[in-house]
Amino acid sequence: MPIIYFDHNFIATALQEPEEYRNQLQELAACGRVTFVLSPMPWVDAAEDRNIARGYAKADFMDSLQPRWLFDRRSIQRKEVTLLNCDAPQIMGDIADVVFDLTGQRGDRSSRAFVNHFRGIGQNHPLEQSIRQAFVTNNKNIELSRRGKLTPTLAAKVERLYIRQLLPDRTPPGLVIEEATKGNFAQQTQLEDFPAVAIENRATRDNWKHN
Repeated sequence: MPIIYFDHNFIATALQEPEEYRNQLQELAACGRVTFVLSPMPWVDAAEDRNIARGYAKADFMDSLQPRWLFDRRSIQRKEVTLLNCDAPQIMGDIADVVFDLTGQRGDRSSRAFVNHFRGIGQNHPLEQSIRQAFVTNNKNIELSRRGKLTPTLAAKVERLYIRQLLPDRTPPGLVIEEATKGNFAQQTQLEDFPAVAIENRATRDNWKHN
């Protein structure tokens, strides 16, 4: 079955199209001819929309596509690092799985309910904080790159530090993972061992070159 990823820009644009267009997408999903995939980003876009009614319309449209949901990028990257040399990490789930991953709370939720939850918490929401931190860090790195201070040696050191930060503090049985162990792991692995981390890293570097 074909899998099609829609970003938050598509969700906003689709609402401006004729209703017949959206109905066709919904029919494709309902009859199982295609699987649509969304990330948590459309929830952020809908929650931050100053037009509350339009934000809810975006949320309802998302769910009408019966999509599979990508876990948050950091969650996927943590799974990749933790499951190195094991089975491929699960990167998608249903809405309940992804909401639990973000909030730690079980329960059936609609996109509308999560958007409402997000609005209530605002800038203190972990997803919002992650996005803002990524934005701030990227801007700092762009400036370092412009000034020629982001050398290959420094970049490699930052990459290893990032991988180290993705490691859990404890093993599944509950044993503490010492900092020295984390450091040794980061030193012995390559960025390419973790596809999601490597792709984001390459995209980020490309962004530095064009800013």
